[in-house]
Amino acid sequence: MSIARILAATDFSPAGDRAVRAGVAIAHRERAALRIVHAAPPRRWVAGFWGMKDPLIDAAYSQAGAALQRVASTLAEPHELDVSTGLVTGVASRAITRAAGEFRADLIVVGARGEHETATHHPGLGGTAGKLVAGTPMPLLLVRNEQAGNPDTVLAAIDLSPSSAAVMEWARMCAASGRLHVFHAYEVPFAARLGWCPESTRNLARARAIWAARCT
Repeated sequence: MSIARILAATDFSPAGDRAVRAGVAIAHRERAALRIVHAAPPRRWVAGFWGMKDPLIDAAYSQAGAALQRVASTLAEPHELDVSTGLVTGVASRAITRAAGEFRADLIVVGARGEHETATHHPGLGGTAGKLVAGTPMPLLLVRNEQAGNPDTVLAAIDLSPSSAAVMEWARMCAASGRLHVFHAYEVPFAARLGWCPESTRNLARARAIWAARCT
């Protein structure tokens, strides 16, 4: 598996900045092209919700485009990367997916939470990240914390479905020279109710052993 094109999306928040830096690190490692995008509200939303006229909307879009250029210009040794930027409009998750398709990206990188990250310590996902997880058909990397260098340990959670092979391939790539742990969680139906029967307990133990063997 190789990564030739990476799309990193930012909302100019600290979480978005971390996503861009993660995309840069992978692009350096894989010698991949990197495109940095920002999803802005569509013109009709801005005009309808805030009553902004076209000149002000154009100015806002221009400022967002300039901000993307500044993000790209601050990258460490940008001359060593094939970097481009783009402003897209629409529902953020859909606009990012569309931009990734047009760029023929092998990987989308976004922050696990966006501009509202500092407002809550909840460990869940932001709205755009959650919609991307549910809706994008492309490989997606959610960045939560700053990562210095390659990870020492990667945990791959698989369910033994056909997609598990792809999960393993991505996990191997992310682990690089680090450690890779493969994890499969299996819940035996009605296990709590069957525990009273010795024979059922033995069957449960055999079932767990079978599933463990399939994971090795």
